[in-house]
Amino acid sequence: FPTRRSSDLPPDQTEILAFNSKLPEFAALNTEVLAVSCDSEYSHLAWANTKRDEGGLGPDLKLKLVADKSMKIARDYGVLLEVRSHSLSYGAGGG
Repeated sequence: FPTRRSSDLPPDQTEILAFNSKLPEFAALNTEVLAVSCDSEYSHLAWANTKRDEGGLGPDLKLKLVADKSMKIARDYGVLLEVRSHSLSYGAGGG
């Protein structure tokens, strides 16, 4: 659950790119990794098409981005901050 792009918190580009680079290792474990956020698919597309040195995730992002505009997934996982309408960021370290 990367932080919402439209919030005042910085998006976790580094974490998403780290998971992206490890996708073959997850695939070897028969595991699929998704990045879920409360942003729209249009925001995801723009972020994925923006060069990494400009704060984006492009050009070769393979990690699937899931648009949780209803906030149901974030709410169900207990990571939605209802007042601010964005999800918390949880990394591999359990942050």
